[in-house]
Amino acid sequence: MIQNVLRHIGGIQPYGVVSLFLFGAVFVGVLLWALMQKKNHLDYMARVALDADSEQLQTGEKSHE
Repeated sequence: MIQNVLRHIGGIQPYGVVSLFLFGAVFVGVLLWALMQKKNHLDYMARVALDADSEQLQTGEKSHE
């Protein structure tokens, strides 16, 4: 049934190609961005949440959860 509906809608074929191309481009872009991150930056970002929690415990602040 869905195939029949899509066949009778005229001019819809380019949208499938464009959306697939956009998905692929965004996926490859995010993958390249993630692979190009420096290890020092990734280690720092991994510690940020842990450091913030330890600072709150030392100063006695309440979390914002």
